[in-house]
Amino acid sequence: MLLQKWINESGIRWGLNEKSATQWDLPELPQNSWVFGLKRMLLGYAMGDAMFADISPYDEVQGLQGDLLGRFIDFIDALISLEEALKQPYNAQQWQAFGYQLIDTFYAEDEENSAVFSLIREQFDNLPQLYRAGAVCAAGFAAGAP
Repeated sequence: MLLQKWINESGIRWGLNEKSATQWDLPELPQNSWVFGLKRMLLGYAMGDAMFADISPYDEVQGLQGDLLGRFIDFIDALISLEEALKQPYNAQQWQAFGYQLIDTFYAEDEENSAVFSLIREQFDNLPQLYRAGAVCAAGFAAGAP
C-alpha cells in the first residue's frame, strides 16, 4: 500500500522515461514517467521539498522508508535491464543462462517453492538438447546451435 501511495502521489502514470512517448508518436516528455517519479522520490528523501533542476521533490519518503525506496528502485532497475536483455537475440544456451538469471533476480527460493524452481531449472537444462533436436526452432533463437 505504501509503494502504491508513493507511485500515485509522485505522479507516475505511464511510460518508463521521456522516450516512452515516442512509440506512440508523442513528444518526449519526462513528466509522469517512472524515471521522473522515482527521481522525485529520491530528491524528496534526500533534500526535502526544495526544487532541484526544475524537479519538484516528492517528500513523503522519510527515515527508514528510504530502505524500501532503495529496494523498489533496485527492482525497477532490474526490470529495465530485463527489458533491454529481451531485445537481444539468443541461442539456446544463452536463453538457458537467461532463464536461470531471471529466476535468481526476481524470485526468492525457499523450502516451500524449491521443488517448483527445480522443475523449471530442469526444463532450462533441456533447452539446448531440444534446440539441437529441432523441437524449439520457432522460439526465435539466434542462428547456430551451441
